[in-house]
Amino acid sequence: MPIEAVAVILCDDVRTEVSQKEILIGVYNQDVIVPAYPATLRCAVWIEYESAESGTHSLELRVLTPSGNPAPLIGFELTFLEAGTATFSFSGLPLRLEHDGEIVIQQKLAGADWVAIKRKQVRRSLPVGTAS
Repeated sequence: MPIEAVAVILCDDVRTEVSQKEILIGVYNQDVIVPAYPATLRCAVWIEYESAESGTHSLELRVLTPSGNPAPLIGFELTFLEAGTATFSFSGLPLRLEHDGEIVIQQKLAGADWVAIKRKQVRRSLPVGTAS
């Protein structure tokens, strides 16, 4: 494959400094835990891609939720001037969650099928004082 997602992070927001460094805020390092259903989260996705050669790649991303709500499509092009890595991120994605399940981030390269590049479990938190 000419391009590969080597790191995919679901978080609350991605910001870019004047120095072009990216700041990931509120990284979901384990499950996505909500206090109750229904819940709406505003999320961001940060992806590091790696390419073995230069070129421009057309991609689409979608985020599937356990609720089965229509997944927004994000289309973009990623250009590599030489072999190496590049990042892509988007913020402000509203995710409506109505029950436990799995968030799946999928990508589609031009002419290819949808492929899952990240999975995160969603669950409701236990009430205070409840043993797991």
